[in-house]
Amino acid sequence: MDPAAWLRKRGYNPEGDPCTAIARKYNCTAMWEAASAGELGVCRFLWEHGAAATIRTKNCWDSTPMLAACLNGHLNVAKWLFETDAADDIRTKDDSDCTPMWAACGEGHLNVAKWLLEVGAAEDIRTEDENGCTPMWAACGEGHLNVAKW
Repeated sequence: MDPAAWLRKRGYNPEGDPCTAIARKYNCTAMWEAASAGELGVCRFLWEHGAAATIRTKNCWDSTPMLAACLNGHLNVAKWLFETDAADDIRTKDDSDCTPMWAACGEGHLNVAKWLLEVGAAEDIRTEDENGCTPMWAACGEGHLNVAKW
């Protein structure tokens, strides 16, 4: 599916303001939603068509596109965000104090966790969320043995 069709299907207007968030989608921008879905082509389309300013825009839970990509295991999108203009977001917490590292470990995305460690989020391997839970706790709690062993 082409990027414009993908955006229309989700209620965004690719010919309109690509920076407008949709309230029904938890105040998510199209960039956030595309990153969350792993739609690198849509992210690039948005970047090239006026939505560059939203590459670090948080949703109503203070989740950045980087955190959304890492949570859902979309390493290609996370790398693109990092290389494009969102490198600082590899350590940005959401409103529950979860980092991209915490999210990747909790969802069992070992490749994403290893990449985050390599590019500057090493400190977050021990960072606690608002409940005092670490990425190790999240990995174990969700049964991600490969991440816990790592």
